[in-house]
Amino acid sequence: MMFGKMYKISVLLVAIAISFSFNKITDAYSNSDLAAVLNGANCINGDLSGADLSGLDLSDRDFSGTNFTEARLYGTKLNKTNLQGSKLHSALLVKAQLRNAMMQNAELNFASMQEADLTNANLQGASLQRVQMTNARLLNAQLQNIRADEISCVNINADYADFRHANMPNSWLIGASLKNTIFSNANLTGARLSNADLTEANMQGTLLPSAILRDSKLQQTNFDKANLRRADLRGAKMNFTVFGTANQEEIKQDN
Repeated sequence: MMFGKMYKISVLLVAIAISFSFNKITDAYSNSDLAAVLNGANCINGDLSGADLSGLDLSDRDFSGTNFTEARLYGTKLNKTNLQGSKLHSALLVKAQLRNAMMQNAELNFASMQEADLTNANLQGASLQRVQMTNARLLNAQLQNIRADEISCVNINADYADFRHANMPNSWLIGASLKNTIFSNANLTGARLSNADLTEANMQGTLLPSAILRDSKLQQTNFDKANLRRADLRGAKMNFTVFGTANQEEIKQDN
């Protein structure tokens, strides 16, 4: 009987400790940094982790190097904002406005960015692993050298975006609009691109082994020197598609 009571007390203490630890992680922002931001100031190398900044207009501010881990930025305006080197791990950025934002080398792993507007944003060298970006806008965005394993970009609009040397294995780009995009020398191994529109896209030297491009639009798409080994192109619409010296071993396509 005594053992049972001690066990229950131990479990309760552990639960309290975990809860306390979690709250410290999710609400560990600096009060002075938050106050400064709410008063219109910049926040360079600050700590806003876990802060709720939803719906605010933080455009044209400098947040370079700031920690936004698990911060809530739902619908927040961050247009032309400097977020270079900032940490947005697991941040909530659903419907956030990030037009022309400077996000080079930012860390956004596990962030939620559904329906965010990143038109003309610069994310060169950023880390976007397992980010949820369904229905986001990335028109003319700069995404060179990003690290984005298993990123979910279903139904995004990224026309004219630049993904050169991007590392995006096992990414989800189903139904994406990728007209005139540049994916040269990017890694899209195992990517899912079914129903995507890659009209006039530059895929030169792109790694696409085992990628799924079923029912995609590939008019005037350039695959020269790309690796398409075991890729699935069944049902794809191809007019004036360039394959050049692409590796087409074991490729799946309509007869």
